[in-house]
Amino acid sequence: MSADLVVIDCPNRQGGPLIQNALTAADSIVYAAKLDEDGLDGVDGAAATVARFHANRRRLGLDPSVHEAGIVVGAVRDVVMSRNARRALAELRTAYPGLVLHPLVPDRVIVGEARSAHAYYGAYPAGQPVHAAYQALAQQVIR
Repeated sequence: MSADLVVIDCPNRQGGPLIQNALTAADSIVYAAKLDEDGLDGVDGAAATVARFHANRRRLGLDPSVHEAGIVVGAVRDVVMSRNARRALAELRTAYPGLVLHPLVPDRVIVGEARSAHAYYGAYPAGQPVHAAYQALAQQVIR
């Protein structure tokens, strides 16, 4: 069986066999973040896990081989971004220069409503900005 793209969605900050196996199988990593303390902590924890993975691979004389493709920032309230969200975005840009990908994914009510209805938000006009953002981001991270 072959595939052009396989997405492995793992919990942040966990380490352990699941993450180690996923990193071994991966050639690129995309971090996901929301603009709050949990989002910042999640990226920090995941990046620390990746750094440990790279260090262990180098210590074993192996190529780290995992490329950090960037940070996708989701559920952004783009109409009026809160002071805390602006601060969190600035912190991500400072801590991870060049890794915050654009466009930022806007927060839209339809995403949660569509999920509850087991439907795709992109099928609705209100979900089109979210769909378009993810399409643009995919073009940047898929090699």
